[in-house]
Parts: sequence; structure tokens; C-alpha cells
Amino acid sequence: MPGYEQHEQHERPRTCIADPTFLVDKETVHDATQRQLNRLAHYDSLTNLPNRTLFYETLRNNLALATGGTTRLAVLLIDLDQFKNVNSALGHAIGDELLLHFSARLLSCITPHDAIGRLGGDEFALMLTMHGSAPDACTVAEKIRDVLRAPFDLQGHEVVVTASVGIAFAPEDATNAETLLRYADIAMYRAKQAGRDTWCCFTAQMNVDALARHDLEMALRRAVDNDEFVVYYQPKVRLSDGMVCGLEALLRWERPGHGLITPSAFIPAMEECGLIVRVGNWVIDTVCRQIGEWMRSPLGKVEVSVNVAQRQFVESDVAAHVALAVARNGIPAELLELELTEGSLMTNTER
Repeated sequence: MPGYEQHEQHERPRTCIADPTFLVDKETVHDATQRQLNRLAHYDSLTNLPNRTLFYETLRNNLALATGGTTRLAVLLIDLDQFKNVNSALGHAIGDELLLHFSARLLSCITPHDAIGRLGGDEFALMLTMHGSAPDACTVAEKIRDVLRAPFDLQGHEVVVTASVGIAFAPEDATNAETLLRYADIAMYRAKQAGRDTWCCFTAQMNVDALARHDLEMALRRAVDNDEFVVYYQPKVRLSDGMVCGLEALLRWERPGHGLITPSAFIPAMEECGLIVRVGNWVIDTVCRQIGEWMRSPLGKVEVSVNVAQRQFVESDVAAHVALAVARNGIPAELLELELTEGSLMTNTER
């Protein structure tokens, strides 16, 4: 395997049991077992590529050798775009075959001085040694895009996939394996955000953004537990006579130390980390309770509309939750209006 040291031991002289009726070479069996255990510990069983453990070890060794020298290293983190769709549509056996063929194409993009590994799932990594006439990392990233343009023939199914690639350099970006891979992962995530099927080099600003994003997610999780969300109600006015004909529920976040936060600043983060389902159900409960309080006050019946996020519609039983909230608060169902985006409706048309 390019870029890797040999982990298997050389065979030692064989010693056999004297009994001619049961000739078992115990030492050879032991060696074979050790080699098999070594392979299982260091190589991916599907693609036969080095696994995460061996790739990290190789990267650390090469970084140590390159320290203080003129050799530059680059780490490319590669993630197949929408790979889960292949598994869902064609099955995991086809997905595994795709990974096997993809790994073969990746091998064609590197030189004997480079290293490759499957880190897990549909995530692969390359370590490039850049010296002399060796191609630079961006050229290799473009080559990966090129080799993916040809369809994969998988048991009679034609499949075309793309990949998002993140690139980090040593020693410019980092000099240790863990940080270098983390930076490549940040750059890969930025490539995903840019629309997939592209590559992106790490910058210091990306790390600042990633840390801020992490802080935001942690703050949102605390916000759910600490009841920091509030619902505002915006009137809907009928143009023909200027009368208020209903209200729209608007989610706001009273973040400690930051004041009132508008949805555009936190809703995308909630959708990505899955909190949108929990918070969305809380909004429905809160609105139904408020409708009930108004209905039993001099204000009377007021229709309120609530936005339902796509992930909330897909991952939870919205109908059951709404029915329970309406019944618990004793309100007519027609007073609660649900607003669904076109994307939500197209995700599952039958539902």
C-alpha cells in the first residue's frame, strides 16, 4: 500500500509436531493468526484500504519526518455527496460496492509517495507528499472530481456520485495529525455548504466560524433546557377592511447576554443539529395553550398560524402531536393553521 510501512511479520522457521498422524505447524498457525489480527486492526474489511488507525499512524510518522525540512504535506478529506440516497434507493449491498469501486478510483489519483485510508462510512482521506514534480493538492482534488464523472456500473444499476473535498496543509495550517484532519474536515464541510461536488482549502477564518458554530449549538441546547425561547404573535390584517383576521406565531430566542435573537440567526443551526423537531413541537404546544386562554377570555376565538419545518414534518408525527395539543387545550382544530413549505410537501407527498 503506498505510503505505508509493512506491518506484517516475516515468517519464522517452521517447527512441526513429531506425530506424523497430526502434523500441525503451531508456529506457522500462530504467525498466520497474528497477521490476520494485524490486518483486522489496521485495514478496512470492505475496501482493504488502511483504516483510520493506520492512516493516523502514517500521517503522524510523516509529519515527524517532515518537521524542520522542506517537505510539505497535504491532507484531503473526501466525503461522497448524498451517499445515503444510494443506500436508501438501491440497498446497502450496492452502497458497499460503490465504496469499493470508489476506493479503486481514488488509488488512481495518488502516487507511490502518498497514502490513503478509509476513515469510516463514505469518508476517505489522502495524505500527499508535495515535493519536486509531485502534483499539488488542488490538482489532485480536481482529478478526483474528474474520475467521478464516469458512472459506476453496480449490478446493472448506473450510479453517478460526486464528492466534497476539504484540504489542509502542513506545516502552514497545523503540524500534528489530529489538528490537520480536523481542519480538513472543516474545509470539507465548507465545500458541502458551497453546493457539493467541489473542493475547499482550509483558512483560519473557517476555524473561527466553526468554533462560533459549536458555541451556538451548545447555547441552543441549553436554551431548550432553560426555556429561553418565546413566541411572538404578528397580526394578519385583511386588506379589504383593515380588520385583524388572525395571527402568525413567530419564534424568538432570548439568549442570555445577547438579547432577542431573530430566527435567521439560529433556525438553520437548529435544523442541522435536530433541535428543530423538539422546539417545533414546543411551539405548537405553546400556541395551542395561548389559543385556549384567549378563547376563554373576552378576546374570544383567534386563528393562529404556525410554520412547520421540513425536518419536523419528516421526522416526527406532526398530525398526532397537533391532535394531542388541540385536545389537551380544548380548542377547535380550525383555530390552528399549519404552514408547510413546498420542500416539506414534496418530501413525502402521500403523507
